[in-house]
Amino acid sequence: MSSRLEISRFEGGWAVKLWDTGEVLFFTSGRQARREADRLAAQARGEVRIEVHDLGRELRSEWASASALASGR
Repeated sequence: MSSRLEISRFEGGWAVKLWDTGEVLFFTSGRQARREADRLAAQARGEVRIEVHDLGRELRSEWASASALASGR
C-alpha cells in the first residue's frame, strides 16, 4: 500500500501533511520539513509518495521513497 506526504509552503513556514491520518506538522524552514518527511517515509511500510508544493499550491517536485522497513534494512 502506498502512502502520501505533502510538503507545503505557507506564509510563515512550511508544513508536512500526512494524508493517511490528516495530521499536519509545522516547521520554520523547508529543510526541517524535508528532513521530517524523509524520516516519516523511512518509517513507513511500503512506498511513500512525497510531493512539494509552493505558496500558490503548485506542485514543484515529487518522488517515491521506498521505506527502510519495506527493503528489510
